[in-house]
Amino acid sequence: GPFARWFLGVHAARLRRIERRLWVDVDGVAAITAELADVCVAEGARPVRYVPVPQDVSEVPAPLNHNLFHLGPLDWWPNRLGLAWFLDVVWPLVRQRHPALEFRVAGRGSKKFVRRRKAFGAHADGEVEDAADYMRRGGILVAPTLHGSGMPVKVAQAMSLGKAIVATSVGARGLGAVAGRDLLIADSAPEFAAAICRLVEDSGLAAATGRAAWTFASENFGSPSVGKGILELYHSARKSR
Repeated sequence: GPFARWFLGVHAARLRRIERRLWVDVDGVAAITAELADVCVAEGARPVRYVPVPQDVSEVPAPLNHNLFHLGPLDWWPNRLGLAWFLDVVWPLVRQRHPALEFRVAGRGSKKFVRRRKAFGAHADGEVEDAADYMRRGGILVAPTLHGSGMPVKVAQAMSLGKAIVATSVGARGLGAVAGRDLLIADSAPEFAAAICRLVEDSGLAAATGRAAWTFASENFGSPSVGKGILELYHSARKSR
């Protein structure tokens, strides 16, 4: 509503002012997305390096299956908004083509949230002790994020495990992944449902997408790549002092 927009606008402006002061006061800035790095440079921060959140990339992609899943805390409003859209609008379209398909949701608040949506074939597992283990058992990650910023860490984690992924543009923002190769991107309900059905119906496509996601994560989110970025930032900061 209007009050929420005003409230968020006030706090967003306040955060921008704080960030601008910090960017010019520190010796260097490690930006978790390439887009954020560009913003920092434009605001006068020096030096800046793109350093994504590192992921523990598995030695080989996890085994393929067609179990749909979502993982994330549902006490965070962007997650609630995106998952509500998926369950209310996208999921019925998927179930029309695959009535036996099931969808599992994990994360804080997921049991109450899924119960309230009353979506057939959707099940909640609540909080899980080991997110990586939960993802390994899953097959296709859905990331229906409609609002947000920064690096979508759960999507990056799923890529590091070789999962096939369907995400909105917002849900994949900041990763640098190639749509159609490393993951599937869809922003309308019919497109999102169709992308899921493509992966469910074509095991070869699902496997190829998962392998590409794993390769991308290995090259960009693994310790060697992230460590190189941190060292480059350190040396640049020393030179600029």
